[in-house]
Amino acid sequence: MTTQNLSGKVRQINNKFNLLTPQVENIANTIVSTLSCKIETGSLHIILGNVGSGCSSAIEICRKRLRHKFKNILTLQPPILSEGFNPWSLILEYYGFYYSTLALKVKMGSIPRPVMTLIEHAEIDCIIVEDFLDGLDRPKEKQQAVDAWLSLARHPTRLTVILTTNNHAYCKNLEDNNLVTIHRLQEWDDDEKFSLFIDKLQELLRRDFYIRLNLEQKKLIYKLCNGNTGDLIRLIREYAVAMLLDAKYQKCRTTEYLPLVSAIKQNAILFVAQSSQ
Repeated sequence: MTTQNLSGKVRQINNKFNLLTPQVENIANTIVSTLSCKIETGSLHIILGNVGSGCSSAIEICRKRLRHKFKNILTLQPPILSEGFNPWSLILEYYGFYYSTLALKVKMGSIPRPVMTLIEHAEIDCIIVEDFLDGLDRPKEKQQAVDAWLSLARHPTRLTVILTTNNHAYCKNLEDNNLVTIHRLQEWDDDEKFSLFIDKLQELLRRDFYIRLNLEQKKLIYKLCNGNTGDLIRLIREYAVAMLLDAKYQKCRTTEYLPLVSAIKQNAILFVAQSSQ
């Protein structure tokens, strides 16, 4: 295998080795199925899970599938937030409108006039925001963001809002709201479901990447990833790349790849140390 081919294989593993968990698929299917029915009111869907649990994957599946139902879907990425940030600016700036913080300051539960006018004319169907509390440090700012997206779900145009967050605390107060559905992504338990998922990852590596790994030490793997899907995928990627780069695996005794092998193994050691804390 040439250096170029080897580099391409490593990039392929790092970029394409992934597998949706049953939880992620079920949540995406539930949201899409719910929104495919006739909607009489607006709704707010919050995908709640720890970093690495699959929130981004779930919301991406929703976005792709809902394109067939909704005409205008806004996918918003919260910027690096500055002093005086207002959630409404995300929607306005998406269309190229910029207003001062003062112009967008309204009472709790109401929508600023510029945003109301935009929604009515743009005919927005669905708004998607990842990590909608990201960068908001003060409790007041976080509560304002929650109230803002909830007020959009109450808008007469029956807006659908889909959010992701890993902040569990700010979802508790929304559990009894009839417009809000919270979809929880749980960490893995050390059980048969986790074992079956490991088997699928092992088969995926063998079938699509032609790499055979021994992933039978499932209890150890569980301990190293702490039941987190993102950490699990990263751990197995490290293992697969390390095996790919191992001189013994290359069927030749060249030392060309040894520095890279050493770096990969060192990264794996650091990952294990961090995961075990």
